[in-house]
Amino acid sequence: MRPRILIIYYSQTGQLKKIIDQLLSPIAQYCEIEVAEVKPKKPFPFPWTSEVF
Repeated sequence: MRPRILIIYYSQTGQLKKIIDQLLSPIAQYCEIEVAEVKPKKPFPFPWTSEVF
């Protein structure tokens, strides 16, 4: 049985998903990897204003 990894992330710009994919690529053949994106009910505006933040 191969090890299993669950990655849960949130990203406004999509950059984090690219980083996750690059970090996991060397071990992907040795593990079962599931990646789940958390999405808010109401999207945050990007870029954030200091008032919203």
